[in-house]
Amino acid sequence: MSQFYQLMPNETLIFEENNVHKGQNTGIYSDTLILTTVNIVHISSKGLFGRKANVTVMPLKEMMKFEGKPQALMRKTKNGTSALYLRFINGNEEYFSFKTGNRRIIKKWVRVINDLEQGQFDPSVMNDTTPDADSLAGLVQQATDMVDEFKDSLGGIVGGSFKKKGKPIIITTKCSSCGAPITGEKGQVVTCEYCDTKQTL
Repeated sequence: MSQFYQLMPNETLIFEENNVHKGQNTGIYSDTLILTTVNIVHISSKGLFGRKANVTVMPLKEMMKFEGKPQALMRKTKNGTSALYLRFINGNEEYFSFKTGNRRIIKKWVRVINDLEQGQFDPSVMNDTTPDADSLAGLVQQATDMVDEFKDSLGGIVGGSFKKKGKPIIITTKCSSCGAPITGEKGQVVTCEYCDTKQTL
């Protein structure tokens, strides 16, 4: 636990992430972000002589909610990097990105913040070191789509016969990760423009 933040008696540490960048612009990954059962704590970059410059406490109970879920989402920043987006009832919006394992860490934080709100927190996620399977599944799906597109561009020759492609079916649904609207052809892999989650329609 960071020496710059002391837990309250009713508070338990869940995650402490180092090498964090706050904001939407490019910058140095030198901050610390802490998630407890009560607060999100941001400790800014080290000041002179190794002292921390600033500690900001953001109570979980003050997060803006939409359809009963706290506004903790994966979103793109202005520079195109995925970030943990947090929105609070006072109107503050914060963006945090992580130097290594960014998307995996963001998904874990979003899941745990939602679980805490619903009273369903599972302490086993505190030691979760499972590699991000989404990236591998996405690559496999992209490769499959590329092969299919290549076949279609050659006139659909498969096994010596011509395969006619029917009229595409357009689907609009909600992103499985953040709930944002997504649209595309049925069977197509699309990437959510808000949280970068790949999913098949």
